[in-house]
Amino acid sequence: MVTVADVGDVCRYLTESLNLHQLKCVSSISAPTLISKRKHFMHRFLTLTCFVLISSLVPATVYAKPASLMQMIGQWQFPGSTLNGAEMADGATIGPDGNRTTQSLACKTVMTTDAPVDEVLAHYRSMLVPRPSEVETDASTPESGRSVVFSDDSASRSFAMHTILVNTADSSTTLVITRGKGESKTHIGWKHYLRF
Repeated sequence: MVTVADVGDVCRYLTESLNLHQLKCVSSISAPTLISKRKHFMHRFLTLTCFVLISSLVPATVYAKPASLMQMIGQWQFPGSTLNGAEMADGATIGPDGNRTTQSLACKTVMTTDAPVDEVLAHYRSMLVPRPSEVETDASTPESGRSVVFSDDSASRSFAMHTILVNTADSSTTLVITRGKGESKTHIGWKHYLRF
């Protein structure tokens, strides 16, 4: 990340360069031309300075977000499962007035596996529910404020259906795990919303 000290160094360097350029060119360039060139140079200098200052203010967490759909899916993919297509689209986050409020993404895929539903649930429980020895007390950790809800919606149905909801300040993930009585595969529907 660029610091204010770096910006100061850039400013000093460009100012010194401008002064040296003026000294070398004074004898060969008329005064109006020199003033015009200096204005042009100062405009570029101020634009660069503003860009550097704004860049230094962008939080580092923005760059820590996963860069691709496959990276995001990889964090949630059940080991050995097969992906059956994947999509990423605009999350279309809008306010009550209908105007966009923030940039966001909505992603989805369906994974299939031979593993039984109970094994899939056990995997996600171990992944999402921290053991008491692993609980962090530092509020700055990426997982702080996360909520996880497991739901069994299989009662009185001819198929197993479980839902896992995971919410953080910037994201929401839903896993829908299903398997019909006659089916040979467990289906894991993954939907992920990410706000920048």
